[in-house]
Amino acid sequence: MSAVVENVVPNAVSAGLNAGARALSVTAQDLMKSAPKGSKAADDRPVLLAKVLRTDSSAALRRVAAWGLSEYADQSVASEALIAAVRRDANENVREMAAWALGEGGRDGTGVAEALGGALKDANPKVRRTAAWAL
Repeated sequence: MSAVVENVVPNAVSAGLNAGARALSVTAQDLMKSAPKGSKAADDRPVLLAKVLRTDSSAALRRVAAWGLSEYADQSVASEALIAAVRRDANENVREMAAWALGEGGRDGTGVAEALGGALKDANPKVRRTAAWAL
């Protein structure tokens, strides 16, 4: 019986993780494809991505939302969500991506330099490096 469990359980877990990763990828792609790249026409994407970044329980999805917000980092809804993530997200990968997104698109926004400066003291070296690059 234990040999069956040892063979079946890891395969089932792996299949579930792969399916979850594919679902996250599709969700993120759907959020980003409703308008042409570079188009900042009035749409709900920045608001939706900011909501995901602020409230979703999945760190992977919050990271993708931070990446997506780089296209809108010059808008206050995006920069405010990214600043909050750099300062307070529990996951270092999300904090790093938020710092990258601010550096990529929102360097001039209110509070951006302060948030990135604070990230220079982050416990995670990748967050610190990305914040230094972003500044």
